[in-house]
Amino acid sequence: MEIKNLKTRDVFFQSERIKGMTHLGTYNQYVQKEDALVIQTLSTKQLTDIANRHRQHELKKKKGGKPSFLARNLIFSLPSPMEREIDRDNDKQMRAMVEYIIDGFLQGVKKSNSKVDIKWLRKNMTISLHRDTMHTHCHLVLPSLVQTDSILRKEFVLVDYAKRSISYKTRRTIYNWCKRHLLSQEVTEEQFIELAKKEKANGKKLASWKKRKEALVQSLAKTEQARKRVNKIASEAIKSAQRLADENEKWIKKVSNAIDRLSKKVEDMSIDHTAAQKELDRINTMVAKTKEADIKAFMQNELNTLKNNPNLDKMRR
Repeated sequence: MEIKNLKTRDVFFQSERIKGMTHLGTYNQYVQKEDALVIQTLSTKQLTDIANRHRQHELKKKKGGKPSFLARNLIFSLPSPMEREIDRDNDKQMRAMVEYIIDGFLQGVKKSNSKVDIKWLRKNMTISLHRDTMHTHCHLVLPSLVQTDSILRKEFVLVDYAKRSISYKTRRTIYNWCKRHLLSQEVTEEQFIELAKKEKANGKKLASWKKRKEALVQSLAKTEQARKRVNKIASEAIKSAQRLADENEKWIKKVSNAIDRLSKKVEDMSIDHTAAQKELDRINTMVAKTKEADIKAFMQNELNTLKNNPNLDKMRR
């Protein structure tokens, strides 16, 4: 592939909003699927901190304000012509490529939001490279609320990763990596002879500018068809993940509401110990039925907070 045929616009970029806690947990697990090259992941503690910060942020906002998004899933894909030029099964090469892309992405974030603590953001994101489709692509799952580099106290600001200044910087970084990768490849004598043979064989068929243009148009059409197929596969996977997220969201609300109702009764001392213990046993059973490990741990943490309420000991007396 000639370098002059490679364009920045050939780099694919997509930003997806992650709205709820369950959606975030499901996405964080999805990008770590089998055969993925996982560079870094958000831990259960980090996911819990993201959820709690988001809740506090929403409480501080004025009534009627539009809810912000919990996190974002960013997808970057190599230009289609690069697929045949790379060894995407080479983990060392792919890891180096991802690190190069992340550096460019973080530079774009810093340029767009000068107060952001880039070191903090680099540690608080999931980075995963997928090679299960015909297009090699990288997923970044990262929080919308990002810590600032303030020395005096910790502050968090909302960052819109879908801004053109950030997305273009990242796409340009990928383009530069592709260009550098192509330039670093040495041409052997055998390859040079082979290229000369192909040029000679195709000389009569593609002698005119018109025929060369038609060949290019056909090649671009095939590339576009392939891109649409990849987008369709990705869209179906996201819809499936969303359905699972919606189901989990309903379950979380059910358990959380039960905990909140009992917490209020215990706080007001409007329930006796026997009834409170019966409710605790029921909620314990509900938490035990939860399948997702991260969600279960989050619910268990809230339930433990309720169990440690000193009013329960007062009721027992």
